[in-house]
Amino acid sequence: MEVMEIITALGGGTFIIAAITMLGQGIRKAWTGQFRREREAVRDMRQRRDEVLDRLKAAETRREEAEELARTERIRADRRVRILSEYASELRRFCINHGTPIGDLPPWPKTDR
Repeated sequence: MEVMEIITALGGGTFIIAAITMLGQGIRKAWTGQFRREREAVRDMRQRRDEVLDRLKAAETRREEAEELARTERIRADRRVRILSEYASELRRFCINHGTPIGDLPPWPKTDR
């Protein structure tokens, strides 16, 4: 026999031994019920994964809704500030036009917006 034939024979023998070992492990798992337990464990892990993904999706939805609500409230607050500033400006003009000295008027409020 040549070297390549020996290597091929050893490789084939190793494959056969590995296949027989795996077959034996499968038969042992089926006989002892370990195969069923492992299948149930995998099913439970998948179910827990799906539950976690559902909770994550719900949390992301709640976060997006909260961000949208906060944005809407900021827009409303900015609008209220703008309307009140315009009203205050009209009142100041009215007071000045009707004889109130500018020094008697309170200083214009500073807004952070």
